[in-house]
Amino acid sequence: MPVPCQGCNKIFDLNDGFASEKWYPNTVICRTCNAKEEEEIEQEDEIEECLSSIEDAKWTINNCIERLRAVGYNTSEIK
Repeated sequence: MPVPCQGCNKIFDLNDGFASEKWYPNTVICRTCNAKEEEEIEQEDEIEECLSSIEDAKWTINNCIERLRAVGYNTSEIK
């Protein structure tokens, strides 16, 4: 059954469509819009993962500095 895509208005066969995960929940979109949506989702996931890794690294660095201070190491040149 031909239907218009919610994203681009292009007509596509409903059986060839994909469920929108982000842009139009509970809606079927065309292959092109699905690819763009998936790319955006993957990019957002990558950003989230990088930000999380940075936060983990900050915690690790601060924890190590405190441990060095606890054993009397001069940490004034660190950072």
